[in-house]
Amino acid sequence: MTSDTRLPANQKSAPRKGTERGGERRRRGAVRTERGGEKHLEDGERRSREEEERSSAEVMERRSSAGGGRPLPVKLLSVQLREGTRRGPEDRTEVSIRGRDGGSSLWVSMVWMQGTVLEGDPHRDQVLLLDETGTFLVQGVNSIPKGKPCLSQGKYVMVMGVIQAISPEPVIRAVKMADLTKDAAVHRKMWKLEVEDLQQLLM
Repeated sequence: MTSDTRLPANQKSAPRKGTERGGERRRRGAVRTERGGEKHLEDGERRSREEEERSSAEVMERRSSAGGGRPLPVKLLSVQLREGTRRGPEDRTEVSIRGRDGGSSLWVSMVWMQGTVLEGDPHRDQVLLLDETGTFLVQGVNSIPKGKPCLSQGKYVMVMGVIQAISPEPVIRAVKMADLTKDAAVHRKMWKLEVEDLQQLLM
């Protein structure tokens, strides 16, 4: 009589289940590793883009000061224009502004400024703004899509534009305007820091 030495079916399938579970754990681990690698790659790409943007801003601003390339708007305060040195014709005015250390300087022609509306005059196509260092005049507001809503007294607005004059007060010809009144408290608080950070990068 020959004895059957084969194992029951449930005992034969046990090793296969263990193998399958082990394989599943390895696959899950591989997925986590892949996702972690993707996240690390995304973080690296984001840092690379930020560094590239900072480098590009610096290069383009230097080109602008040398007379080549399209100028980028530089964030600044009105006092820096009043105390600056002007050069060039009226249609291409450039102003040398000084940093906080008093030694470094930068030639700019396109500016980004923010302030509170003191007086808006649509008939004269201009608005008078006040930042924390003084007043400055913005012209050409009627030709800006979002310019007219920025004429109301008391509003806090942003303006990008080309320098027209620096004395007796700065004059800017607007190319873009935006109403920041909704979050004016935050914008006012952060503005001086934003100006300083960008100028430290460019100078």
